Amino acid sequence: MYTITNLCLGDSFSGGSLLSGSVGQGWCFDGSAAGPGCNTCARYANGAWVPTAVPPLYRLTSALLERAGINIGNGSLHYYGLCADQHERRHGVRSFLPQHEWRPACEYQQFDRVRACATLRAVGRSILIVGDSTTGQLFLSLVMMLGATLGRNRNVKHVLNDVTASACGDTVRLNFVRRDLLIFSSHLQDNTAARRCNRAIIATSTFLRRAAMADVVILSTGHHFPSFQDGAVPSIPDRAFFTQNVNHTIQSIAQMRAARGLPSGSLVVVGATLPVPHCTRFSQPIELAEYIAADSDQVATRWGSSWRQIKRLNWIARIIARAVGGSYLEVDEMSARRPDAAMAQAAATVQSRSLVTEDCLHYCQPGPTDAHANLVINLLASWQRAVVAAGAAGGKSIINTGFFGVEADEWVSVRGAGWTLEQPTTLKMPLLSTQWWWPFHNCSQRHRTTSAVVREHTAGRSRVAVRVPADPPLDRPLNATLGEGRARPLPAGGP
Repeated sequence: MYTITNLCLGDSFSGGSLLSGSVGQGWCFDGSAAGPGCNTCARYANGAWVPTAVPPLYRLTSALLERAGINIGNGSLHYYGLCADQHERRHGVRSFLPQHEWRPACEYQQFDRVRACATLRAVGRSILIVGDSTTGQLFLSLVMMLGATLGRNRNVKHVLNDVTASACGDTVRLNFVRRDLLIFSSHLQDNTAARRCNRAIIATSTFLRRAAMADVVILSTGHHFPSFQDGAVPSIPDRAFFTQNVNHTIQSIAQMRAARGLPSGSLVVVGATLPVPHCTRFSQPIELAEYIAADSDQVATRWGSSWRQIKRLNWIARIIARAVGGSYLEVDEMSARRPDAAMAQAAATVQSRSLVTEDCLHYCQPGPTDAHANLVINLLASWQRAVVAAGAAGGKSIINTGFFGVEADEWVSVRGAGWTLEQPTTLKMPLLSTQWWWPFHNCSQRHRTTSAVVREHTAGRSRVAVRVPADPPLDRPLNATLGEGRARPLPAGGP
């Protein structure tokens, strides 16, 4: 097992510029890819959103997304550039959407493209990002901030599903894979079961080989898990699924990467964001006390019960990430302060203003997800400083770069170019559908949907309390390596 520490000790590195936060309080991150250090601390979460007159780094347009094979129109709720479009129509093309930057109470570098590319070339030339639509926004922020070329979506969809990008003169490659539940399996029946029960679940591609070959793997737990625990009487598998599934995924990936000698901290888990109910009431960033007041509002919100579980689920994910020596990024409290930048601010002019359906989950882009992306860059920069402090040679990736086995033009022109790295695969995983915590056996008997809960709440009906037995223990302890039935490690020479 890796030694875990929460010590947040500053280092003496003084390179770089554009520092914000409290100088002298130490860097927000001071770990390395080989050990967590401050990679799991959250000093950066203590700060404030401060207005800035600096223009946005990019402009997200529907034309750019359409060229990438993403079927998004200007009126789509998944077109995150809509806020900027509306601002320009009201104020002219020379005006840009007001921006805020995150100022934490520790030393932190605001984004600089040249410096970010230098960091990525040193410690993160290939980056795999896996999660739901909010994770896709993190990917888009990184791509746009780096001035990268966006590749082609694997399937023509209204959302990102499996798409690549080339950045920093093609010295850095990124790949986003849409996996709403982070299911990590080689079996078709595991990978399609959730969608049979819930058509809203998207899981376009498997990512087993890519998780083992990327310099950096970023997983985000996202917002689809809480729905399994809604309803009056959630089953034991429903309540256990998040912990058991995330534990399986993180443990499996950590072991495969360790077998290839990859640093434990290069597996990064990003917690879910924390939406603010009825977000259209706010026009400026708020304090956490205001979030609590908004969350306790008596007016029903369709996803309110799910959102209230986010802090607990993030806490579980952080513990699991720490158990394998991984890095963890906490963005819930940062995001809870930004209802003013939610997509509902723009979408409310496209759809009817409904407190039940307004989109307070996704953010306008440019917007708060850019700060989340810069947290990733600051985390990786701490690894770069550790390399410099150790006297190691710079400018060389610390991990293999399997993403570069695809020709440069194909990486951005072929649909789902990242998916080609999964073929052929002989990697075998345990069949998840045989596990006691697997909740997708009989879709017709699943508990009530979140919509039904909202309807009952709105009608003033009360729930009946039911005593539910305690969950069985974890089938794989959090502090244990993979046991019987574990994934076959990839050979040292490559997948």
